[in-house]
Amino acid sequence: MNKIEKLLLEKDFKPNLKGFDYIVEAIELIQQDKEYLRSITKKLYPTIANNHNDTVSRVERAIRHAIQCAKIGNTNAEFLARTIIELKGDI
Repeated sequence: MNKIEKLLLEKDFKPNLKGFDYIVEAIELIQQDKEYLRSITKKLYPTIANNHNDTVSRVERAIRHAIQCAKIGNTNAEFLARTIIELKGDI
């Protein structure tokens, strides 16, 4: 289990949801290239969708659903940005 997964579990995310895996991948991609955070719908979601043979809308919905199930009141972008800051200190 990596640092991202541990943090999500501490925030009451359910690891059985598809969105959990998508969030982990999204955070990893953003850590590698900050441009993913600036271009979530044009770059991040399509990359994840392509990696999982899924659609962009399903990726967005799965991430949103996982965030809602954890009772986090943020949008997808806000949650990802705050999590990156929490993991690394700054974007």
